[in-house]
Amino acid sequence: MSPPANEPFGPPEFQRETGVSDARLEKFTAYARLTAEWNERAGLVGDSTLAPLWRRHFMDCAQLSPLLPKTPARIADIGSGAGFPGMVLAMLGAPGVTLFERNTRKARFLQLVAEETGTDVEILNITSEEYAGGSFDIVTSRAAAGLSDLLLASKKLRKASTIYLFMKGKNVDAEIREAQKDWAMPNMRRIASVTDREAVILRLAGVEPLR
Repeated sequence: MSPPANEPFGPPEFQRETGVSDARLEKFTAYARLTAEWNERAGLVGDSTLAPLWRRHFMDCAQLSPLLPKTPARIADIGSGAGFPGMVLAMLGAPGVTLFERNTRKARFLQLVAEETGTDVEILNITSEEYAGGSFDIVTSRAAAGLSDLLLASKKLRKASTIYLFMKGKNVDAEIREAQKDWAMPNMRRIASVTDREAVILRLAGVEPLR
């Protein structure tokens, strides 16, 4: 469990909570530096979230890692932006991660992060709707769109066994009600966020369009 929001949270705390090695911690330190350097030109994150980057973004995304399958899986991250959560998961060791980011500047930033940190990740400067490379085992997203739009955007990526891990905020109930008009979501689980008491992780399985 992450410490209270009023307590300091930086590289040492991130390492303690995630158990990453010193070598991986150095990669995240480089990621933090690049995010700060590129933020103004690429519009990566809100300026107010740069200072608490380690908690607000890195730790927030890292909490998805224990929810991933123990066996290798293809992971698609929709609307990756600054790489959240897809790049963080790849840097934590998740194999088979593909980042979808249609904004060219952000895609270039993600490529630079991957190169400087030696992270094995696929970065595609397209939308998920444009993809024709087959299905994924896991689909993730954080603050990219509403639930209905995310399910529609991932339609080409899904198969019967696909699991969705969507990071949602305080409007999650309204988003669920709206999505249920068009989608069957028989296996839905809400997982409390360790970094934000108003946020949840939605784990969906068995998702099917109603029409």
